[in-house]
Amino acid sequence: MDSRGLIPRSDGRFYLTRATDCVGRRSPDEPFRLRNGEPRTWHTWRMPNPFFEGRAAGKYFVGRGTETTQLSSRIAELLQDAPNHVQVAGMFGTGKTSLLHKAIGMAEEHKIYAARIEVPEMAEGAALAQAQHILRTLLSKMEDDGVGREQGFRFDLLHDWEKGNSGSFEMCKATALSGDDLARDLRRIAHTLEEFGYHGLLCLLDEAQYLQGPTLRAIKSALFETNSILMVIALRVLTDVPSVDVVAEDMLTLLDDSINRLFSTRIGLGPFEHGDGERCIQRRLADDTDGISFESEVVSDIVHITRGIPHHVIGLAHLVYDLAAVTPDRTASQDHLLSAVKSRFRLEWKSVSGLLDSASPDERDALAALAEHPQVADTADLVALSTHSLTDREIESQAVLWSDYFDRLQEIYPEWCRVSPDGVALDDPVVAYILRQRLRFEDAS
Repeated sequence: MDSRGLIPRSDGRFYLTRATDCVGRRSPDEPFRLRNGEPRTWHTWRMPNPFFEGRAAGKYFVGRGTETTQLSSRIAELLQDAPNHVQVAGMFGTGKTSLLHKAIGMAEEHKIYAARIEVPEMAEGAALAQAQHILRTLLSKMEDDGVGREQGFRFDLLHDWEKGNSGSFEMCKATALSGDDLARDLRRIAHTLEEFGYHGLLCLLDEAQYLQGPTLRAIKSALFETNSILMVIALRVLTDVPSVDVVAEDMLTLLDDSINRLFSTRIGLGPFEHGDGERCIQRRLADDTDGISFESEVVSDIVHITRGIPHHVIGLAHLVYDLAAVTPDRTASQDHLLSAVKSRFRLEWKSVSGLLDSASPDERDALAALAEHPQVADTADLVALSTHSLTDREIESQAVLWSDYFDRLQEIYPEWCRVSPDGVALDDPVVAYILRQRLRFEDAS
């Protein structure tokens, strides 16, 4: 709780422990009523957390220079009636949706109508319903965006779709999925957009890993029939290796050869470069109106701990911001970051705590050396780096003991301790950070 009687919520809002001089109070002494320990209603007043927003980065978009250049080139080709369709892929949280929203802004600069549609996950055999959902969502977005409104046109494509028997659309009354029907409907939509001054349609299918085979084949057939539509499909791949190269390889296995040839531009999204991750945080802080700042080391550590994965960078920074917001100097320090890590990574914290509690002094020295040098290193080199007063013979003897300990650690924690002929490595930056901070705190005390 801070001096104003406010307690922070994780979504950037606050709730009151008693009435204050905000709109809606009844008297200065009236307590804020609770029900089962929670506020009955949230107060309308709020302090915005710049790290709380929807799924897309929007005005906080940073980096991805190569990827945006590729999309810009594809949009330019659409203007020349030579669309080169795109597939985007990445793990959860790497910014696929943010990149799609960036593409929408780029298309609007060229008077291209752009719509992002989230592909629904449906039971096997529901390809027709999936394709119908995509088309109907596109029509609904056009209506919501006021296509034709400036020309005084009453948008009725969606109404035609709903009637189902007007002949305006084939897909709404189809009993089987046909690429020809989908092509005719897409051509009518594209023609309508051209009538109102648009120079093409950019259709962005998010969560496209849910597209069923027949749906994809119908889309492929339809796209061959028109040059006024550019389609981008964004797929979430499942891999523990945050590497663009690995993502690019996975993309080729998701689609068959003919569809890969159609969606020939492949964009693989991995983590941020470290500098882009820092800019992701700093750009949001620059937009903050409440005077909260982060120490530079905290910004760098957030990016490192989260491996630069955008969703996790923003999520951890969000917690740090909330903690700093209720301190007198309103500056996020290592103490705030450590508290946020403890909250967000409970399992890792518990594992490290149990490990340190059971470790001997010599084993704690080995853990400290590994945490300070988490990249692959020879055990003897770790001993030499951590203790400068040992002879070569003593280093060799100590290295044997540490090697045995690291072998046991790998058996217990194979997800983050890795022993190979090249040496030992600590592969989890969260575990490395917790170890470093816990050991430094205990040494200081």
